[in-house]
Amino acid sequence: MDEASRSAMLPRRSSALPKSRAQKGVVLLKKETANLVIGIAMLVIAFATLMLKIIEVARS
Repeated sequence: MDEASRSAMLPRRSSALPKSRAQKGVVLLKKETANLVIGIAMLVIAFATLMLKIIEVARS
């Protein structure tokens, strides 16, 4: 079996969209940016939890 007939038997791996175009609704971020966003979100949640605990203790 030669190379041309063997490659014709293999399924193509190309996607419908070009690789440079992202799908609708997909945000492409660098790993560092994603880590920064996650870190800031965790800090905001921790601060909100702390505020709720302080308010809870102040009311009791």
